[in-house]
Amino acid sequence: MNRSQLKTLIFIFCFLLMGIRLLNIPATERDHVYGDGYSDINTLSATRFFHDSGFVKTAFLPVHGYPESHPTKVYTHYPSLPDILDGFTATVLNSNDERVLRLFPFLLSIFFFFLIYRVLNDITKNAENAFVGASLLVLSNYFIAWGDNLHQHLYAELVKWLFIGLLYRYQEAKRESSSSFIGLLVLMIIAVNISFELPVFLGVASVGFAVIYQKNIFTRETFGLFAALILGFGLHIVQNVLYFGSLDLALEDMKNAFVFRTTGAEDVGYTPEKPFSILHDGWKIPIEWFNRMERYYVLPGWFLLATCYWSIPNLRKQNPRLFSIVLALFIASAAWGFVMPQHAYVHLFTNKHFGLWVGLIMCISLPFYWNVVKLHFQQRNKALMFLHVALICYAFIMFITQQVVGLWWKHGFNVLVS
Repeated sequence: MNRSQLKTLIFIFCFLLMGIRLLNIPATERDHVYGDGYSDINTLSATRFFHDSGFVKTAFLPVHGYPESHPTKVYTHYPSLPDILDGFTATVLNSNDERVLRLFPFLLSIFFFFLIYRVLNDITKNAENAFVGASLLVLSNYFIAWGDNLHQHLYAELVKWLFIGLLYRYQEAKRESSSSFIGLLVLMIIAVNISFELPVFLGVASVGFAVIYQKNIFTRETFGLFAALILGFGLHIVQNVLYFGSLDLALEDMKNAFVFRTTGAEDVGYTPEKPFSILHDGWKIPIEWFNRMERYYVLPGWFLLATCYWSIPNLRKQNPRLFSIVLALFIASAAWGFVMPQHAYVHLFTNKHFGLWVGLIMCISLPFYWNVVKLHFQQRNKALMFLHVALICYAFIMFITQQVVGLWWKHGFNVLVS
C-alpha cells in the first residue's frame, strides 16, 4: 500500500469518527479533554441569540446563558469572531440545531487535514517523514476531537497552520511576494479576533523567523505584523466601546480580565475555584506541557522529549535552519504559559498550542530515533536496550489508553453500541 492509499484510509477513519461524534455527542457530553463542551455551550448560546435578536444589539459580542438564564451575560473578555461565524451560519441556514451548526467547522477540517500534510512537507522537505508526522497528528485527539468545535479551537489551529506555512514559504522565497506579506497581515488581524492565545503564538513565531532569516527582530514584517495585531485588537476594543458606551469602561473591563487570567483562581467551567499562584504554581507549567501531551497526541510528551535527546543534536549539525525553526516554534508554543499563566495552568486544552511543534518533531525525531534503537540493539547495549523498550512500552500504553480507548472508543465509536 502506497502513501496515497494509506492517506485515503486515514482520512476515511478520521472523518468517520468525527462524523459519529458530530451526530451523537452534543456539547453537554463533551469534556475539557475530548472537546471543549463548556465553551461550545456558550457559543451555542451566542449563536441562538444572534439568530433570534441579530448582531447589533450587543455590538456583535456573544451572549452567554441564552435563553435559559435571566439576565443573560454579554461576554466582553474574548474575541467574538467564532461566535459571529456560527451566528451567521445559523442565520443563513435558519437553524439553531447544534449538529447543523457543527457542519461549517467540520467542512473546514477537511481543508485542515490536507493543510497539515502540506505544511509539514514544505518545512521538512521530506515527503516520507512528513507523512509519518502528519498521519500521527491527524489520528490524535488534537485533530479529531476538535474538528467540529463551535468555539475558537478549530478556527485558531487552522489559521495558525495557514500563517506558519505562508510565513515559511514567504521567507524561503526571500520575502519577494507582496501578496504573501499582505496575506500574513490579514491572517494576523483575523487571528486576534479568533483568540487572544493565537496572536501570542504567531507574534513570537514571527520574531523567531525574523531572527532566523534576517538576523534581526526589527524588520518590516515584525513591524507590519505588530501593527496588524494592534489593529485586530482595536476592533475588539471598538466592539466593547460600542457596548459599554465608554472607552474607559471598555479598558477597565479588559484590564480586570487580564489580571484574573494572570493571577486569579478559576471560578467557572470544568476547574471551578482551582487556585493559582505564580510563586507556588508557576513552576508546574513546564511540567504540565509534557504531562498533558499524552492526552492530546498519539505519542506522549516525555517520550517525544526522549527522542529529541538523540535527534536534536544531530539536527542542529545537519540542518541548523530547521533546528532554529523547531526551537522558535517550541518557544511560541510555550509563550502562552508566560503571558497568561493562570489560563494555561487551569485549562488542559491550551496544550494544543504545541500541535504544530509536535507534528514537526514527529517528522524529524521518530525516523532518527528508530535508527538509534536499531543501532543500540545491534551493539547489544543492554542498558540502552532496556531504556528503549521501557520508552516504547510507555508510549504504546499511553496511545492505547488515551487515544484508542479514551478518544476513538469512549468518546467515539462507543456511542453506536451504547
